[in-house]
Amino acid sequence: MTHLALVTGSAKRLGRAIALRLAREGCDVVIHYRASRDEAEETASQIVQKGGKAMSVAFDQTIPEAISDGFAAIREFYGRAPDVLVNSASVYEADDIANVEKAGLNRHFNANLVGPVLLTRKLFEASSKTTRGAIINILDYKLYAPNPDHLSYTLSKYALQGFTELMARRLSPVFRVNAIAPGYTLPDVDAKDDAHFVAKHDETPLERGPTAEDIADAAAYLLKARATTGQTILVDGGRHLDAASRAPTKT
Repeated sequence: MTHLALVTGSAKRLGRAIALRLAREGCDVVIHYRASRDEAEETASQIVQKGGKAMSVAFDQTIPEAISDGFAAIREFYGRAPDVLVNSASVYEADDIANVEKAGLNRHFNANLVGPVLLTRKLFEASSKTTRGAIINILDYKLYAPNPDHLSYTLSKYALQGFTELMARRLSPVFRVNAIAPGYTLPDVDAKDDAHFVAKHDETPLERGPTAEDIADAAAYLLKARATTGQTILVDGGRHLDAASRAPTKT
């Protein structure tokens, strides 16, 4: 049976690239979004125009009732629940030990951990003993070359990494659970210009930083890697191999 893939945060950026690639791999796709309705509908339309099947759906992945409503909409459209989940939606804000606050920690952990956990539970509840699906969590190369900036974000991704390993054990053989750790792939959403990104993107051992399509390639591989679970693929041009730790700055 054709896989049905729910890709969170797939109206744009990495999520969009992954959704488009999974559609090319033959998956039916659910484009999940929070506020980017126009971009989500455009992404779904692009898949349909190329002969695929896609729908867009908005729900807050941190609220169980909202998730249930979202899955009801998916079932109404497709007649079944997803058997593939890509947890791509993420909050990424700058903070460190000098200014970290509870509110920022909560924002990051809600989006980057609570959402994936609740969606994984929902996917598992909707599965059967014969389901053979896949869950892919998007991490960050920073976990393999840690530095103390973006503290709340990094902590939440460490937690998601641990959840990946736990679920690889718990959900086998119904779901294979793996992760992708991208390097510096796209400019920050709030960047005023791309100059810093352009200057730093290819400063890697391979002299080539990853593109969104490279991340999507890794997702496509993990979708088909039937003997692989509990693994993380680093897609960073080798940046983690020579990244220098940053010394903490006193204020």
